Amino acid sequence: MIQYQENQNINHRKMKQSSHSDGRRQQQQQFTDTIMYPMNNYNYRDQQQQQQTFIGPKTVILLPEQLHQQQHLYNNVIYEQPNQSPIEIDPQQPRLLLIPNEHLSAGKPIIIKNIANQQRRRSSLLQQVWETSQRHLKLVSLGGNHQTEMEDSLNDDYVDDDDDDETYVKKKKKKISKKINVLKDRLMGKDPKITYKRFAIFYLLSAILTLIIYDPMLNLVLNWQLQLNPGNMFVWMWQELPAELHGDIYLYEIRNGKQFLNGAKANLIEQGPFTFEMSRKRRVVEWKPTTVRFKERYTAELLTDLSKSIETKMKVMNTTIFAIISWAVYWMDKFMIKFLNPIVHNVIVLALQTFNERIVEERTAKEILLGRQIDILRFVEIIGQPLRTIGIQYDLRELMTNYGNYKLNNNSISIIGILTGNEFGPFETARFINGNLKVNQVVKVLEKQTFDEFRPPCNRFRSLYDPLYFGHGEQSDVIDIWVQHFCRPLRFIYDGNTEWKRGIRSHRYDVSTSMFDIRIRDNQCYCHGTKKLIDCDGYTNVAGCFGGLPFALSFPHYYGAPKLQSSIYGLHADPQQHLSQVYMEPNLGILFEAKIKFQISLMLKDFPSFGQLGGIRDGLLPFFTISMNIRTTGVLHVLVVIGSLMLLFGKFLLIISCLTLSTFFFYRSYKY
Repeated sequence: MIQYQENQNINHRKMKQSSHSDGRRQQQQQFTDTIMYPMNNYNYRDQQQQQQTFIGPKTVILLPEQLHQQQHLYNNVIYEQPNQSPIEIDPQQPRLLLIPNEHLSAGKPIIIKNIANQQRRRSSLLQQVWETSQRHLKLVSLGGNHQTEMEDSLNDDYVDDDDDDETYVKKKKKKISKKINVLKDRLMGKDPKITYKRFAIFYLLSAILTLIIYDPMLNLVLNWQLQLNPGNMFVWMWQELPAELHGDIYLYEIRNGKQFLNGAKANLIEQGPFTFEMSRKRRVVEWKPTTVRFKERYTAELLTDLSKSIETKMKVMNTTIFAIISWAVYWMDKFMIKFLNPIVHNVIVLALQTFNERIVEERTAKEILLGRQIDILRFVEIIGQPLRTIGIQYDLRELMTNYGNYKLNNNSISIIGILTGNEFGPFETARFINGNLKVNQVVKVLEKQTFDEFRPPCNRFRSLYDPLYFGHGEQSDVIDIWVQHFCRPLRFIYDGNTEWKRGIRSHRYDVSTSMFDIRIRDNQCYCHGTKKLIDCDGYTNVAGCFGGLPFALSFPHYYGAPKLQSSIYGLHADPQQHLSQVYMEPNLGILFEAKIKFQISLMLKDFPSFGQLGGIRDGLLPFFTISMNIRTTGVLHVLVVIGSLMLLFGKFLLIISCLTLSTFFFYRSYKY
């Protein structure tokens, strides 16, 4: 029978034993030598040693009794069986000393320390400890056939003075360790062999289940998260571009300005780069059931350490003059008053002479990029005031509103002002996959579903709004990106290769080199404003995007358009330097790196046949080249890397892990 000596700090402990057969009573007799007693009653051996070291009640369990007879106490901190290595005990720390069952057969007591938090009730802690202790005894000494229950209740005012010596971290570690041990015992159950088999079968079924439901569940989660819904993470990335966006701008300086005005070919040299760090923010105007309406604004900050000096002087064409002439012609054509061209031309020539504006002028890069106030524009605005007094609502800034709401600021025209000067919109895009519509696909621009300048089907907004997200799942070999500054889709084609880039398995898409080839039937509907179709070859007239400003979009250095290249000296088209590429994670559909390069040219036409402009030949004159470099960074890039790996290898890693664990537990059950 288990013997026990009651401690003065413990109100009540009792042992309950269930009834058993005679055979079980015989097994129980093997347990009668076990003694349990508190250490403060252990002073019958050495009262002096007890006074030196034992402070407060400490409970010790020793198995079996004959071992106790052989043990010797050394300085009250070491228990030692003769001819065995000693077991060290900290007399200030342990509150309960337990013997694990795996060491009982060796006949050597092993001590487990368990420290209680003095702010918690002792009853729950000791109850768990006694249960654990009792299970060890039952499994080893009684072979699992004898069942003993122990109940332990303590005074609520029991205070452990030694707890103050323990740090918070140590207490937490011991508490966690104790819970783990209790959980292990409960999981093992009465028969560890059966438990091992259960675990093996569980992991085997988990592997089969992973094979079946992994892909559908992952697609369900991605469809749920990668939508434009208020409050989700994807909207945060969509509203504020979570990527580095640098714009490298190259300006063209004219080296033979005088000869050019007399009808010679322009001789150009490229100046730059002038690098700007750009950002984009979107403001939601309205959430509709299937779409979202928003406006957006770009900002740009010059990076002087990566740029050529913006004080660099260069001879350039007076962009303002070309803009005013083309703007006047554009709006006269819009209002069907083209018969006024001769009068307008005379007014423009007189204004040029009055304000001393020259066709070829020397300006700094700062004035070209960031703008300067133009006196002639201020004059045009002043003379418009009498028209407003008689009821004609004339506003130069409103008339020059572009398809993305571009307006003149401070009577100046600048490259950065064109790209970032205003809040553009409203735009409307799809919130989620809806029929043929993809997430982020353009539905309306400025409340219109078509672009007035182009003929069908080129006038439809059928592409994605920006190059951030293309929808998860299998990607098309051809993708179209719509950039509002360019007014038309930019087509990219998958090159057929897969490569690892920045830790991501990626597909590379190259810009379609036939995008401006007017010989292709699908491109002919972009041609307008020319007498012959061939005159549109190599570029797209995007004046409608900029309120009539005479801009043409093309590849840098007119790549792929030999006729245009031959009309300018100094151009050297190189596909490695001047063509665009984007890198996309093919399963998530997220673009993580891109270089988008295009050129804006001035369209030289409809000039007066007299004055300074009379000798200029019609054609295109390169204005600037822009390279937009996009790279995902920070949290977004980490998420793309993790998501890509999970889509590629997650299912197989889970299956292999489950099968490995299943094999391990089957082996343990066999060896037990």
